[in-house]
Amino acid sequence: VKTVYRFYTVPLVTRILANGVSPPSVMITGEDADQVPSQISLIGGPFINTKSLVCRFNQNASSDQPAIFITATMITCPICRTHVVSKENGKTRCFPLGATDGSVDFYQAMKWLPNDDPRFVTVAFSMNARDFHMADEPLRIYGSPHHLQVIGRKTVEKDSHGSVQNQKSMTFGTIHMQISDINGFVMGNDVGEGGTRGFSVKITMNASVSPRSSSAAELESGFEGVTDRGSLALTPRFSQPLTRGDYYLILSLHDCTRGIDSCINMPGITTQVITVFPGAAAQILVRPGYVSANDQKSGWSADGIIKAAALSVELGSIFVDILDGGSNQVGDLDRSLHTIHVVSTTSQTKFNGILGADMLEERVSGAGLYGTTVVNSLNGKAIFSDLKLVNQEPTGMRYPGSASTLTFGMPSQGFYRLQFYAEMRGPHEDAYALSVSKLEIIPGQARYLNVSNYADLIIVCDSSEEVVTTTITLNIFDGGNNKLTKDEEHRTVNVLPHGQPALHVYGTISQTDNVGAAEWRFPAYSFSLGCRTIGLYGLEFSSPAISPSVQVVRMVSGTRGYQWRAIHLVSTTDLPSAPLVQIGNFRLEVLDGGGNQLFANDRYNIYSDADVSREVMCFSATASLTGTIRAHTERVGYVEFSNLLIVRPIIGAHVIRCIEQKVTVYRTPELIFQSSDDGFAPLLETAITVHIVAGERAKLHAHVLADASKATAEYSLSLGNINVSTFRKYASMDDHVPLDTLRVLPMDAGGNPLSGKLPSFNVSTTDVVHAPKKGSSRIMVRDPIGGDEAIVRTFFSYPSILLEAVNEQAHGIY
Repeated sequence: VKTVYRFYTVPLVTRILANGVSPPSVMITGEDADQVPSQISLIGGPFINTKSLVCRFNQNASSDQPAIFITATMITCPICRTHVVSKENGKTRCFPLGATDGSVDFYQAMKWLPNDDPRFVTVAFSMNARDFHMADEPLRIYGSPHHLQVIGRKTVEKDSHGSVQNQKSMTFGTIHMQISDINGFVMGNDVGEGGTRGFSVKITMNASVSPRSSSAAELESGFEGVTDRGSLALTPRFSQPLTRGDYYLILSLHDCTRGIDSCINMPGITTQVITVFPGAAAQILVRPGYVSANDQKSGWSADGIIKAAALSVELGSIFVDILDGGSNQVGDLDRSLHTIHVVSTTSQTKFNGILGADMLEERVSGAGLYGTTVVNSLNGKAIFSDLKLVNQEPTGMRYPGSASTLTFGMPSQGFYRLQFYAEMRGPHEDAYALSVSKLEIIPGQARYLNVSNYADLIIVCDSSEEVVTTTITLNIFDGGNNKLTKDEEHRTVNVLPHGQPALHVYGTISQTDNVGAAEWRFPAYSFSLGCRTIGLYGLEFSSPAISPSVQVVRMVSGTRGYQWRAIHLVSTTDLPSAPLVQIGNFRLEVLDGGGNQLFANDRYNIYSDADVSREVMCFSATASLTGTIRAHTERVGYVEFSNLLIVRPIIGAHVIRCIEQKVTVYRTPELIFQSSDDGFAPLLETAITVHIVAGERAKLHAHVLADASKATAEYSLSLGNINVSTFRKYASMDDHVPLDTLRVLPMDAGGNPLSGKLPSFNVSTTDVVHAPKKGSSRIMVRDPIGGDEAIVRTFFSYPSILLEAVNEQAHGIY
């Protein structure tokens, strides 16, 4: 047998196409993304057109498919055996795909593949079906849709996270995705089991590993869509700007071509991590440097300030941070200078403010905000270090006789809002930002007392002591003018006179707060005041360690007479005694209980609508009175005495009392009340005192200065106005006068001994023993104490010549 050998050049494959596309790739089903059976083209050569031309995949003989010679540089071969699945349109697919009886998986892999998850297979060809030549380029095998592959993310040109004025949301930019198999091979295959194209894609955020503040941010748009030939671009937008940090987005793929209720979730899930950095300055945030955690209330923000009321409340340091739109502190990344302002506001909106409805009305009541209210930021932060709330101190005064009124400031207790605002510099030029810090003023320490529902206390002085007929309630206030409702000190409040002249206070003058209610009540009729003349007086309610409260008392004239008052119209002191001594004019006036003269307004008892006339009688227990001792007020409220005399008064003080005898009430019919009537109500009586002194010499009075055994041995000689010759007439009826130890005194008309020098003789109160003398002898005075014993005679001769001559001034000589 003759053998023929043919030799040819070994062909090479320089390029492989799958359905005309390079690099070559086919699905595990042998089809492309359009469910068209793939045709593999080998380019290279030289190829020989033989009947044994064949292609082999994965070095598996079961994959052999007859090749078609195209040219010496290209051959083609199918990758699978095909069959017609639709006679209507002639659709052809790899066998056995397309079966409708459910016996074939939608993505049933070619049997010759090395495993369920192939990536690449080799491609070989043979021109004699025996000798195979391996191509250098492998054939990529991609599996069924498994997950989404992010192939690019386009961000906006300007990294802005919004401002308080317009940017209310945030996006990461557009995310480009493509369907991928389990090995990460992207594909255009998105034909679902429903027979139509387009897989559903949904983006969610993994809040458990993203920044905590992200839980408040929601994806409001751009977070779901349907692929087009396996690709999709989404621009997810969040409901608000995000804080700095790493955000984990979950990209999930679903085959919903059979219906929204029959979606098939692809097993792979893609997590896209996006880092957010601080952006441009867009807003501010206030952070108080002091928060009292113990006093925080339910629902009270953690950055709220709680302070006890005082006259001046220091707020401490307050920090204002510059933030971007996502509330991220920009810190030293912000090189702009921002001017921060702060005002104290209410919760009411100020529609005409620079921020429109975002601004609040400035507070005009309560404590005022003082300190540095404008601060420039530095490195993204501004510090307010001396802010304080100052309450109004009490102004004016409450003092008897003062025309001023004591005014207290408005209560400071309650909620305040400190509104900080600034014009942002930088990308958000002309944009305003604001932040509000909540502040509560709670009751502070007790500082002062005050009478509740204050009004001047009016006392009508119908008697000398009048009860207070209204209840006086006192409350205690802190330095912020807030009325306290609790006081654990259980203080005692005392009522005392205030100012001069001082009132007299009687009754219950202290009250103790035993229950700690910070209130003290002085009930009506619990204490009384001594009445004084018409005018303003003061009561002081005080307790240790707190400022007292003054109650002004207005004393007004009484409605009826209460007492008499005597007024001397001329002096009644040092009136010389005489047979009749005129006292001098004096007036009796009708007064009320406070000592105010009533004049024609004098009224009797309950008869407040009728004039009265009072009859008064004056008398003295130590002197006899004559002249006008009775008088009537005659509706004018007073009476004057001008002809009242004392008969022969002795030296000393004489009290003249004046009492009512009768009262006439001028009404119809006229009423008369006598002092003898039951229930007669006279005014309190009055009296005047008259001082009598020695009068003119009217007589001599002589009496015996006997020894102790002669207690009754006394007699008097009424000599009248005498001289030496008349003395001889009455006292010396002859030359011998019986004589004991005598004292001779001059007397005035009232019988009052006189002292001093007499015209013709001296008088001595020194006991003198007169010895008998004869002829021209003189009567000598001899002091009995320590002197010689006197010779006592029962008579002596008293020559008239001698007596008339004794008028010398020398001591001891008569």
